[in-house]
Parts: sequence; C-alpha cells; structure tokens
Amino acid sequence: MSNEVSLRVFQDNLRRILMMAPLTIKTSISEASLSCSQSEDSTLLLGKNCSGDRIPVLGFDPGYRCGCKWAACDARGEVLSTGVVFLSSGSTKPPSECRGAAEFITAITTNRISTIALGSGSGYREAEKWLNELIKLGSFGSLKVRYSMVVEDGASIYSASPLAAKELPNLDVTIRSA
Repeated sequence: MSNEVSLRVFQDNLRRILMMAPLTIKTSISEASLSCSQSEDSTLLLGKNCSGDRIPVLGFDPGYRCGCKWAACDARGEVLSTGVVFLSSGSTKPPSECRGAAEFITAITTNRISTIALGSGSGYREAEKWLNELIKLGSFGSLKVRYSMVVEDGASIYSASPLAAKELPNLDVTIRSA
C-alpha cells in the first residue's frame, strides 16, 4: 500500500513538476517580496502562471558514499546521458575538478540544458553549494543554468519497481532515481 502511494506521488511529481517544468526565476516574482542574495539568483521557484512548456531537464540525485547520480533528459523525457559526480567536501579543489564533473558539465552544455531538478535527499545542501559554485564560475559557458529543489519522496521506490524497469530498461536501478 505505501509503495503504491509513494509511486503515485513520484509519478505525479514527475508529470507536474519535471516534465511540465512550471518554473520561474525567484527574482522575477514581484508580488512576493523576496530578498534574494547572489547565491539565490540561480534558484528556481515554482510559479502558478507558467506556460507549462516542455523543456530539457537534468535530474540530480545527491548522495555521499556512492556519489550524486544525474540523468539528462530531452523535452520528451527521453534519457540523453547519465553519470555520477563525487563531490569533494572540504576540498580546496575547484568544483569542476570533482570526479565526474567534466561529464556533467559536458552533458549540460552539449544538450543545452538550462534547468536542473535537484533532489531534496541526503547531500542536498552540499550539492546545492557545488552547483552554485559551478554557475558562479561560469562553468556552463554562455548557458544560463538554473536549478530547483524537487521532493524525492517515492523516487527510490519507483526506481526499483517493475514499472521503472519496464520504462527505463537500459538504466541501472541506481541511476533511475535521478
């Protein structure tokens, strides 16, 4: 029963939030008196009056021990590429030198992905800091990359389900959660 509920929640989030991408930039929401710092300029906030156009998106599932999984998808939801980034917490290395970062940056720039769906799970804050650094350093060239935190509830249950195996047969179960 709880698996079914989690799966429905995940499917609803995927359909409503990721695939329809109703996103606006925080700084453009005039009716909400938000005070945005420089680091928040790259954050997206859900908006009610958005067109619902489908856009390419990169799903980013933060993690510590096994790294942060990501999947780049086109506007139809087809998976273009996947990978894993290992964030170096406490390191003085630039964020672009983390293991797997080059592939991540290449996937975004090659596929012209300007929206990242950042999962809310373990390692979210570290991943957010890492993304902000990449954006601030201009790692994506002229591409204006933004991200939004998305709730991960049900993602791991879905990724191990028979439905996920049927829908994404070529992806490892650990990558499906992204």
